[in-house]
Amino acid sequence: MHDLVVRDLEQARNRTLGLTDLDDPTLVTQHDPLMSPLVWDLAHVGQQEQLWLLRAGDPARPGMLPPAVDALYDAFKHPRAERPSLPLLPPVEARAYDHEVRGRVLDLIEHTPADELFTAGMVVQHEEQHDETMLATLQLRLADHRDGVRAAGPGLYGGFAGLGGRRRRPGGSSGGRLTGR
Repeated sequence: MHDLVVRDLEQARNRTLGLTDLDDPTLVTQHDPLMSPLVWDLAHVGQQEQLWLLRAGDPARPGMLPPAVDALYDAFKHPRAERPSLPLLPPVEARAYDHEVRGRVLDLIEHTPADELFTAGMVVQHEEQHDETMLATLQLRLADHRDGVRAAGPGLYGGFAGLGGRRRRPGGSSGGRLTGR
């Protein structure tokens, strides 16, 4: 069981690092008002991994980041629209933080009974969800903008055409209507 959890954590992290292997301006930019800057997602996955696995889900327990910095990555406190204006960790620091968290998590997992690894599986799923969000952000970044319609770009990662076009309603909602192809 331990080997499977470690494998899944590493696979998710490798995807995260692959999706964020970009220059700093690309990582700190909000590419769409519905999405966070990629660097926010990068640090957020580490912050949540630390919160749930190293702090047992208790935000009152001291973390590796100063409390004010830790709070920047609370999705309930900071909606996507304000995340680009937050004093986020720079990409190099976000990667170093994630690396340090992961090292401590792997040490902890080694000594955790197999029947207590459920939360680690949830952390894997959380990171995978953010990988999907980051991929969608990259798709939006590449999309053409014409007459208020977002058309699918040439694709990324093996030709995946992505989200298709969405005609946006005032306020940013697509209402679930897809246009285009």
